[in-house]
Amino acid sequence: MQKQKLEYEYKGKAMEISFISRKIEKRCLNEKEMIRKYGDLSQKLKQRLSELEAAANLKELPPFAGCHPLYGNYKHCYALHLKQPYRLIIEPNWHKLGLRKGQHIELTEINSIVIVGVIDYH
Repeated sequence: MQKQKLEYEYKGKAMEISFISRKIEKRCLNEKEMIRKYGDLSQKLKQRLSELEAAANLKELPPFAGCHPLYGNYKHCYALHLKQPYRLIIEPNWHKLGLRKGQHIELTEINSIVIVGVIDYH
């Protein structure tokens, strides 16, 4: 994995992946930090990050990743299954997609995302 220095950004093969903060970036890209923070979740988190990197858009994620839209506090975000009850929260990178936050968008159009974090929102 090569990391871009600009604005917490990591460019994958197809999906453009950014992070909401340097702290989240470090936890997701540094294996030691990932294991320290997330423990047994780290394997599943690495798998989901690899799936995101390999996908051209959110529609191409495997069905077992469980990509689904969120509501309430995480309106306009999507969640990917990790280990019950934890989810990887992502949001379309509205600015890079040339859209206003909350504007209607199809999963096939989302090829740039921001990783918000690993959260138990249940």
